[in-house]
Amino acid sequence: YYNHIDREERKPMELGLHLPQIGPMAGAAAIQRVAAHAEQGGLASLWVSDHVTFPCESKSAYPYSADGTFPVPLDAAFLDPLVTLSFAAAITQTVRLGTSVLVVPLRRTAVLAKQITSLQVLCGERLIFGAGVGWLEEEFVAVGADFANRGTYFEQAIEQLRAFLTGTATCDALGGTALLMEPRPQVPPPVWIGGSGRRALERAGRLADAWHAPGGGGDPAALLGAMQIVGDSAERAGRARGDVSLTTRMAVRPGAATVRARLDALRNIGCSHVVLDPVAPDTDTVLRIVDELADLDL
Repeated sequence: YYNHIDREERKPMELGLHLPQIGPMAGAAAIQRVAAHAEQGGLASLWVSDHVTFPCESKSAYPYSADGTFPVPLDAAFLDPLVTLSFAAAITQTVRLGTSVLVVPLRRTAVLAKQITSLQVLCGERLIFGAGVGWLEEEFVAVGADFANRGTYFEQAIEQLRAFLTGTATCDALGGTALLMEPRPQVPPPVWIGGSGRRALERAGRLADAWHAPGGGGDPAALLGAMQIVGDSAERAGRARGDVSLTTRMAVRPGAATVRARLDALRNIGCSHVVLDPVAPDTDTVLRIVDELADLDL
């Protein structure tokens, strides 16, 4: 996919860090310490994940693990993503802020558009809007959302969200009248679309600024094969292949130099941004990981 790009011409790969939004550390003190330290350490971005509620018993299989098990205990603390990013925005100045990924079909589109436009204005236009269709059927049932048609809803929501950001949204239920939503940011947030199935890849090619590959860092050959599908879909939609970047997410533990080879492999296939999930028992360990990442000099 990136063979046409000379290695020296590729942009440097950026590193982001997932905030302590989930689990025992989730809270204001840890988020404040980690956000400030990551910004001071030169990391490019800070990230949050999304779930509204978990059923005590579920038949839904998590699509990104070998056994279908969700990697976080279902009773773990899980702060709201947009509220958490609003808090992070207030205590930082320059670092970018992203969702990896927000489950769009769980929400009414116009309300979500209001939240996204407001956050983009208030944070100084630092937002990256990572978006996905979701996988946990019981969660959809719990909030009254349509699981079976979530893909169609998602695509319509992304188009309407972009329309609100440019001030041209209309409402069919109101006879096609224009809808006003102010203030609008000067710069709309880029849209990164997650998922790994063929429909998700083709959707990213048509609609996204980047494909956000699921966690694990991925096998470079598999990522290139997926990006071929993304690029083909982009061209069929009248876009250039290069309009859609490759980004991904992976875990990182203390001794962050051990991920250097994986990061180099991702950079060599043109990956532009990696969101790193700290695997750590406490905030001090997360801060040490941040320091180690800052020393990698990618």
